[in-house]
Amino acid sequence: MIKSAVAIPNPFDPQSSALAPLRPRQRAAGERPRILVVDDDEAFRVGARKLLTEHGFEVVLGADFREALKVLESSDYLDLLVTDIMMPGRIHGFALARMARMRRLGLKVLYITGYDVPTVEAAGKVLCKPISDEELLREVRAALDA
Repeated sequence: MIKSAVAIPNPFDPQSSALAPLRPRQRAAGERPRILVVDDDEAFRVGARKLLTEHGFEVVLGADFREALKVLESSDYLDLLVTDIMMPGRIHGFALARMARMRRLGLKVLYITGYDVPTVEAAGKVLCKPISDEELLREVRAALDA
């Protein structure tokens, strides 16, 4: 019998390294805004990257919270997290956003969902799929300007 273990950072444990704020640098003049798009729907991720890149944004993709945390750890700056609320695994979009904001103070978040999800927990705008290109662009720009 093969046994394996996966370490998941606990965002509520004060001793967890997941809580240690990073000291990311601010975006320099001339650099494009960097957006992390996290969604288990590959078609949405790829479509969002194509659209946002065509409109002057730099886009990094993640399929789940693990990939998102790797990007949060490795990116020297990040302006916006666009995250699906309902994703496979134990960490949903609200928890991912909390962990991300603990690591990157002041990070802006835009939530997306294909489900009818209560948005009481959201500390940011929630967009419901399907999302038109115009709506996604408008809300990304509004989140960045907020």
